[in-house]
Amino acid sequence: MQRLCLGKMLGNEPRIAKLRHLHLHIFSRGIFTDYWEHMISFETQRAKEFGIEHFVCISVNPKEANQRPLAIDAIEAMKRYLDRERVVAIIELGYNLINDLEEEVFVKQMDIAAESMTEKGLLA
Repeated sequence: MQRLCLGKMLGNEPRIAKLRHLHLHIFSRGIFTDYWEHMISFETQRAKEFGIEHFVCISVNPKEANQRPLAIDAIEAMKRYLDRERVVAIIELGYNLINDLEEEVFVKQMDIAAESMTEKGLLA
C-alpha cells in the first residue's frame, strides 16, 4: 500500500513522493479497508489544502500473502476501490519469500489489474 503525491513538497518545486505504508500488524480485512479509505479520502483532502494533487496506489503486500485467508479476503475487498477517482494503480506486487502463497496473491492482483484496465479501455 503506497501513495503518490505530486505537488509542492519542498518549497515551490513540484515533486513526486512515494511513501510506504506503516507496516502495521495486519490481522483483519478491516485494517486494509480502513487504511485505503483513509488514504483515498482524508489524505487526498489534506493534500488538497496544501495544493498537492494526491493519488493512491493500493495492494496486498507480498509479506501479507503468507496469511492466505486474510490476503484473499483483502484482495476481494480491494476490487471496490479500483473505480475511485484517486486510485491509479495496484502496486507493490512481487515476492518476498518466493513461495506458492505469494505467487497466488501476485497472480490474483495482476488479473484484477488487467481486468480493471480492460474495463476502462486502457488495455485491449
